[in-house]
Amino acid sequence: MREDGFEFDKFLMVRDESYEPSGLDLPPTFRKYESYAELNRRSAGSFNPIRLSSTVDFKTIEVDGYIPYYIDRARGALAIKAGNESYRNKPAAAQHRFSGKTGSYA
Repeated sequence: MREDGFEFDKFLMVRDESYEPSGLDLPPTFRKYESYAELNRRSAGSFNPIRLSSTVDFKTIEVDGYIPYYIDRARGALAIKAGNESYRNKPAAAQHRFSGKTGSYA
């Protein structure tokens, strides 16, 4: 990431488009790193990564308590206007409609 201190903590997959996340102050969660080979072995050879581009596959959404971001096309990244001090250390939200099969994903 371009800026020091970038954190990505939660990725939610929900079926209800009207779902609004809450609990901004929940502690971060950590998961043990697993390589693609380990994931593939654990999933009986059915692991196929799905790659999404933040600047292409996600749309901006407005969620109470979250700040807006913009697409920095020059750097190929999502960004916030850090010059606005009220945006610092706040989460931003984006949305992607998942078109894959229903099931369990590692």
